[in-house]
Amino acid sequence: AAAGNAGESLYVEDVFSTYLYTGNGATQTITNGIDLDGEGGMVWKKQREAVSGGFSHNVLADTERGAANAIFSDLTDPQYSLNPITSFNSDGFSVTDNNSAGLNLSGKKYASWTFRKAEKFFDVVTYTGTGVDPMSVPHNLGVTPGCVIIKRTDTTADWQVMFPGLIADGYGGTGRMRLNTTAAYAATGWTSIADSTHITIPTNLAEINASGGTYVAYLFASDAGGFGDDGSESIIKCGSFTAPSQTTFDIALGFEPQFFLVKKTSGSGDWYLIDVMRGFNSDANAGPQNKVLRTNTSGAEGAEEYYRPTATGIQGWHLASADYIYIAIRRPMKTPESGT
Repeated sequence: AAAGNAGESLYVEDVFSTYLYTGNGATQTITNGIDLDGEGGMVWKKQREAVSGGFSHNVLADTERGAANAIFSDLTDPQYSLNPITSFNSDGFSVTDNNSAGLNLSGKKYASWTFRKAEKFFDVVTYTGTGVDPMSVPHNLGVTPGCVIIKRTDTTADWQVMFPGLIADGYGGTGRMRLNTTAAYAATGWTSIADSTHITIPTNLAEINASGGTYVAYLFASDAGGFGDDGSESIIKCGSFTAPSQTTFDIALGFEPQFFLVKKTSGSGDWYLIDVMRGFNSDANAGPQNKVLRTNTSGAEGAEEYYRPTATGIQGWHLASADYIYIAIRRPMKTPESGT
């Protein structure tokens, strides 16, 4: 829990975790080694199985809005007090099931991804819109964000996803996508929406800056260093690539990934959530092997065959050429201290 104090090294294990668990229909503590109580952050969780007439949405809760408040990446709904997290702990989080929401159903399988606040990795901020163009919101990421995801929490609104200064090949300006839909990238003409201390809301669009509206923003760094034994290693990268048709290609990250969020930008397509805990090992044209969940649907876990980790990035394979955007997070990196 002391990691991150002055003079101490931080590693990906200190700030990110993929944790799989089976619901027990009661209170359950998830111990993943992430200090959410002291440092703050966000938990994203999703039921992996389909539930007939039940609740299997992507659920996000964070320390800025409070553990009781849930928002859903596959819905436009405002936040609800469903108690998706009963407590943020010094080594993980606790969950319960309130029956109506099915957030910890007995015998059902769940995936969770925990993002701890840390410079050069991740930050959570909340703000109230002014309706004035532009509006500046401070953050503590310490670097210019590689990706900003914004959700209005007081009323219905689409999720807004922006990659400041980074757009897939073939596009110009700064555009946006919607985490809750399959829609392609939409050009907006916005040119500069972030720096190392602030995000600038460049419009009075209701989804991101309505007067009196309340919002949460999730900020992700990209290739910024700050981790490892000497503090020089990066653990997260936000990027873009163009997939060629029916041939393998490499996405250079500079590290081996454990988590991959990817979305087609040149056409409609799902947002894929892939991680090594559920399955991230497909060989080109070998049939679906990766286990995927989707941010834009409450559907059950599926399978795909397009990506696999390498020592320095990701090898991909696609049937047709298209442009994509992604967030990738590094595999565990601490040097072992013993043979056990």
